[in-house]
Amino acid sequence: MSEDQLLKVAIAAAGTIQSGRYVTVAVYALAVYEWLITFDDEVDLIHLARWNAVKFAFLACRYYPIICWALYLWAFVQDHNLETCRHIVKLLYAFLIPFQLCAQGVMVVRAWAFTGRTRAAFFVLVIAYAILSALELWVFATGVSPVDPSPITNIIGQTGCFRSRGEGFMQTPDKVAVILVSACFVDFLCTSVIAFHCFRLRSLQGPLGKTFVIQSLGAFVIMTAVHITSATISFRNKTFAGGIVAPIPLILSNIVACRLILSIRRRVSPTETTESRELSQLVRNALDLSSTVPSKSDQWAL
Repeated sequence: MSEDQLLKVAIAAAGTIQSGRYVTVAVYALAVYEWLITFDDEVDLIHLARWNAVKFAFLACRYYPIICWALYLWAFVQDHNLETCRHIVKLLYAFLIPFQLCAQGVMVVRAWAFTGRTRAAFFVLVIAYAILSALELWVFATGVSPVDPSPITNIIGQTGCFRSRGEGFMQTPDKVAVILVSACFVDFLCTSVIAFHCFRLRSLQGPLGKTFVIQSLGAFVIMTAVHITSATISFRNKTFAGGIVAPIPLILSNIVACRLILSIRRRVSPTETTESRELSQLVRNALDLSSTVPSKSDQWAL
């Protein structure tokens, strides 16, 4: 590789690293913002509720990303020397494993609960979740090493603690894409289980069930778009894409999972704020209706 080509690659790599840092900060800001605007509902609907699997799943989806991502702000955004990265890079990527598993765990539990906790749905969903867990361990807990010194890294200088691309047929971007596609498949399976249950019963199981199904379809569409787009970018740009595409689905999947839990619990046990809003809407509707009903003096116009 000539010096000009080397310089171009180094400039492209530096630009992508900088973009990845912006994404790392942006997704954390989004997670904190989402936490703040829903905190009142979280206190009423989650913290004051009794302990169960859904409450545990919500707290994991909410607070694990917020707490752990602060570590990645330090590791990815700041510059570090190679020796520091060698000591922490394996731990950094091992901590990424629960991000997807927490969010997908919520989807699996919701789908299983909706079917009435049937044994068939349990085995199908658990097998899919176990496969995803094994893939997460394969990607984030094996073959992790820091970026080795090279002419390109020598030009860039110190940077964040990222893992190396790896060698062979399945490089790191390929593995990340496999994880994203697998998570998309689990979402599809959960949605299919819900749809099959509704088709078998020929019913959405009332207004609450209808809300549940609509929320599940909406979450599936959103996360499918995110996962497939991120996986496509990772497959097509194997050199520098990982740092940009990976943070978005890791954080967004947990945000969507928390939203689903809060939304369905808000329907079951509305908070004072929600009840106040609904009462205000009823009053406004009544006023609008009264303004459209003609008085006795206007009956002739009918």
